Amino acid sequence: MMFGPVFYHLEVPMNAKVNVPWLACCNFVIMVIITFLGLGYSLFVEKNYLEKCTISGVARTQVQHPVDKCNPLQEGCGTKFAHLEDLQQYCLPRGSEGGQCVGNRCACRYLDEFDVVQQSDVEQRHLFLPTKVTKYHQDILCDGDCAERYKNTLNTTFFVADIESFTVLLDHAFVVDKLGMEKRASELQGFAKYNEHKESDRTAIQKFGDSPITKATEEQLIALWETTKYDWNAGEKGKGDAPLFTIPSGDVFTMGHVLDRLEVDLDKQHDFGQASMPATTLRHSGFILMVDIDYHNWKEWSIPNALPPIYDISFNVVTKTPYKVTGTFPGLTDDPKKRIIEEKNGILIVVKQGGNIGKMSTRLVILIFIEMSLLIGFGKFVLLCCAINVLGDGGKPIEDGVAPEIPHDGSNEFHFGETRIGEHLGCLMEEETSSDAEHDEHQEH
Repeated sequence: MMFGPVFYHLEVPMNAKVNVPWLACCNFVIMVIITFLGLGYSLFVEKNYLEKCTISGVARTQVQHPVDKCNPLQEGCGTKFAHLEDLQQYCLPRGSEGGQCVGNRCACRYLDEFDVVQQSDVEQRHLFLPTKVTKYHQDILCDGDCAERYKNTLNTTFFVADIESFTVLLDHAFVVDKLGMEKRASELQGFAKYNEHKESDRTAIQKFGDSPITKATEEQLIALWETTKYDWNAGEKGKGDAPLFTIPSGDVFTMGHVLDRLEVDLDKQHDFGQASMPATTLRHSGFILMVDIDYHNWKEWSIPNALPPIYDISFNVVTKTPYKVTGTFPGLTDDPKKRIIEEKNGILIVVKQGGNIGKMSTRLVILIFIEMSLLIGFGKFVLLCCAINVLGDGGKPIEDGVAPEIPHDGSNEFHFGETRIGEHLGCLMEEETSSDAEHDEHQEH
């Protein structure tokens, strides 16, 4: 008869009304706390009602020397470089071209975008901007049958003049296959961040040209996401009217603007913290500029909304180690017995993309309410256990009244009674009785 209890007894849930004011108050407070904290945390903080899908992104970079609002390949397009006299902090006077540096100053040369960058037709996610170029002229002594094949004959070093005024085009897009969503930078509102760990530093990027975003939507996005207003035309080293903006081709920023906002001075003495690398300026040594693009359409601590996605462009620098590239160019001279080695120090721009896009999920909404029901049930259970134990002997009637044993007397009727809590509690617990309809149904047994 090991299965006897299963076939002879039926456990039926029963509701009881406990007239204890402080218990009722505790129950109300617990329900409110669980509801507001649990539901509020899920909806307003973690956004658990959203199915968050990771993006796949693609980006390309392109550099351009400063011009007067024209295409550099068009005839008559003039440059807007700073005058050499204004670059005396790191440039030697005219006539010093080709030779050795004096302290932290070297001869300067004006180079355009095609001189500066030899970019691959495929890999355009990274961009290298040289700030210092050193050329080693060598004589070839033999064809390979001697231990020392080369001999240095001349070394020349120069700085790239006014690298701060160069502009970088960052064209990027993302796709979320699961949501069937694909967006380009020009179709979104962008924000600039100059320290990814500082949430308060987020500035809306100016947009020029046609955009699918309406003015009203743009204002809503800026009101929701922007935390720092910035006067784009105040005190910039870059010569453009706006040092950071979005056009149909992508985002454009001047190097001077980014370096200013990151408080990076190319001509300030920099200590790398290593005995093998003496202190020098970043214009001499080079460094890495990290550009992180993060796409998202949800924000913690905000009310649910249906606004389109946005993206953050975060700029950060890595200055702990110099950055340089070295290449051999035997074809730069007509003499087959000579070759030139170029060593370039400069700024390596590394672009990374990430983020996730959220979409409301009915399944996740149902799960939220199931979790809330479980939490409320658990809260009531804890309250009941505390009441029974705190009241001591006076809690025994509560325990008996909440989970009584209902005997069956064989007359096809169930009898429900009343249980009174001790008069010293000053309260009454009344059990709910069955309705007449339920009584009629039980008569059929």
